[in-house]
Amino acid sequence: MLDIQSFLAKTQELIALTKEAEERYKKGREEGGEHDFFNVVKPSVERCEQAVKSWLRESFSYIKEYRPKYMYEEQLNSVEENLNEIVLQSYFCKIHKKRFKDLAESVLYTLKNIEDDILKGDRA
Repeated sequence: MLDIQSFLAKTQELIALTKEAEERYKKGREEGGEHDFFNVVKPSVERCEQAVKSWLRESFSYIKEYRPKYMYEEQLNSVEENLNEIVLQSYFCKIHKKRFKDLAESVLYTLKNIEDDILKGDRA
């Protein structure tokens, strides 16, 4: 059985990680600067990968159990792929601004829909 409170917390954690990455990207584009790969970038990316992997397993269970409208496994897989990419890219700012923004918006759109569905459905 899916623990809705835990799933909601993981969803909110991913929303926070996405927003942190957006801020870091904006700052990096303005200020430039290098990040220590092994002490800063790698641990951050690994933390994100673990968080999103754990969330992804539960998200599949969630959509099977509660069947939220317009929510599909492909979108959930895209969250994993895109979030991992934007967290990594947020340190290097080598990706085009529009592409970064589009990826971040896509991730946030799906995560917010899930968060809203949980809260609206009084499942939390």
